[in-house]
Amino acid sequence: MRRLGLLFFLAAFALPAAGGGADLSGAKYRIRGDLRAGAGETDVLSFVGAAGSTLRLRLAYDSGDIEPSLRLVGPGGEVILMEKRAKGEIRIARRLPEDGIYRLEVGGDGTGVYEATASLRHPRRIRRAFDLGSDNGVRRFSFAVPGPARITEIAARARRGSVRFVSLKGPGNTPVAVQPVPGAGGFALRVTEPSGPGVHELAVQGSGAATVTVRFSFDRPLLAEVDLRDGTEPKPAPGPASGRAGEVLVKLSGGARLDRFIERYGSLLLGEIPGTGYARCRVPSGLSDSEFLDLLGADHDVVGAERNLLVAVPEGSQSSLPVLDDNLDEVGVLFQPAADRIGLPAAHPLSEGDGIVIAVVDTGVDPDHPFFAGRVLPGVDLVGGDEDAREERDFADNDGDGLFDEGYGHGTFVASLALVAAPGAMILPVRVLDSDATGDSATVALGIVMAVDRGADVVNLSLGSTLPMEVVREAMRYADDRGVPVVVAAGNEADQLLFPARYALALAVTATDLAGVAAPFTSFGSQADLAAPGVDLAGPLPPDLGALYGRWSGTSFAAPLVSGSLALVMRRFPMLNGRQQVNRLLDNVEDISLLNPQIDLGRGLVRPDQAVR
Repeated sequence: MRRLGLLFFLAAFALPAAGGGADLSGAKYRIRGDLRAGAGETDVLSFVGAAGSTLRLRLAYDSGDIEPSLRLVGPGGEVILMEKRAKGEIRIARRLPEDGIYRLEVGGDGTGVYEATASLRHPRRIRRAFDLGSDNGVRRFSFAVPGPARITEIAARARRGSVRFVSLKGPGNTPVAVQPVPGAGGFALRVTEPSGPGVHELAVQGSGAATVTVRFSFDRPLLAEVDLRDGTEPKPAPGPASGRAGEVLVKLSGGARLDRFIERYGSLLLGEIPGTGYARCRVPSGLSDSEFLDLLGADHDVVGAERNLLVAVPEGSQSSLPVLDDNLDEVGVLFQPAADRIGLPAAHPLSEGDGIVIAVVDTGVDPDHPFFAGRVLPGVDLVGGDEDAREERDFADNDGDGLFDEGYGHGTFVASLALVAAPGAMILPVRVLDSDATGDSATVALGIVMAVDRGADVVNLSLGSTLPMEVVREAMRYADDRGVPVVVAAGNEADQLLFPARYALALAVTATDLAGVAAPFTSFGSQADLAAPGVDLAGPLPPDLGALYGRWSGTSFAAPLVSGSLALVMRRFPMLNGRQQVNRLLDNVEDISLLNPQIDLGRGLVRPDQAVR
């Protein structure tokens, strides 16, 4: 038997819901592997599950002679379900009966490759009510923290009598350090050293009945890749800082001719990027990328030379995927808590952004989704090379991380949040990223320029790189010279901002939860301009993912709320130029500095209701 423990985690983040309670997004676990004839092997995925959670299982496999079995074992060793099927796929949905550690086992007969996915959806609020009795004795309450969630707060309230905190212990009976805050009839705790995952125990003392509300927030998700096919080593997750091999971007001085430059070096012109002065050039035969760049550094005709850097969405560094939600609909997206939090219901009577064009430079947009009916303009696909900028799946591992199409739906989700903020605006889709949500700096720069030339009033970039990209900065300058602001996601690196959010020309957006507290994943720093909600947001997804709507977290989704808010200001104050409209948004934010000591999220939380007054 091969026992693997926790293999793969792909998650959105969670936030404390207004009014208390745990607001857990979800998790997706994935096993990929094979079965060998006669080997009798079993692959095991272990995870912490909370009572009331819904687990959806899907097992698909190739057309070989494989006959897999799928079994779910509960915390006490009981078999909760077992399925075995020779053809097709296995799909199961089951509500978990108790807190504890569950095992998903994949075994069977034959030889072939399979993929098993388990999507875990936790209750939005975890509440446990218990009777403390009248003897003033200590009562112990156990609960599960699903991995890799970390418990940060606990609150207890007594309906009758009183309740006081005694102790909190984590996995292995380890004491958890807390700072108790007394309250009338109850208490509140802040966990000073976040603990999890695993089964925890809370001990309290008092009389009467108390309802304990446990709040969870996610720390940075695990990032691991395990391929169970025999003899295959785990692949490291790719970073967005590498470049297109054999290709550089070159900018010549005003008097230099590009054709003579190409001839002199024996290079090949791959294309020019209008509005930036840069051209894509093939590295000459016999030279490495670095050697060619060194030569160009000594060429007086060259004023700029750099790699064509790979670019990715911020969520790619976390392998964060959307959580499907069959209970969501268009109304739930338009009137989600994040919209209320930044005052959109109060802003819309004054402005809905009618006629403002928001360019979403991303993975494309699904124009056929009912959410976007009549709200998507003809765009451009710089990945596929046509005018149809819809999201496309290629079922390939373009970024080499062992997954395929993990970015599919990103642009659609981003575009919807711009319309949540500005329901009267129009979306101009510009596809610059593939279905793995990866692309390159040259294509992103070209996408910005083309968006401006096609009438965009605002450009949204929910992407970035850890390295500077001068070609993208030049494209942003092209937009700025024409009065078109560029809104950029700060990144999910938890410390410094990604590029191009770090550039002065960018309107850099960080992410918070609904309380205005910095999201645990958000980048922050002095280059940040303002913040917006970015945790557990709701939006539409391409239907072939399995649901029309879902939830996702990241600065990628905070940014379009700012893009849409800017559209409201533009429609409300058309006499102002682009920079003045941006300043009006920045001058009317909510101060959240006291909630985020020593964390620079920008001037504050975006408040379009104040900006359009």
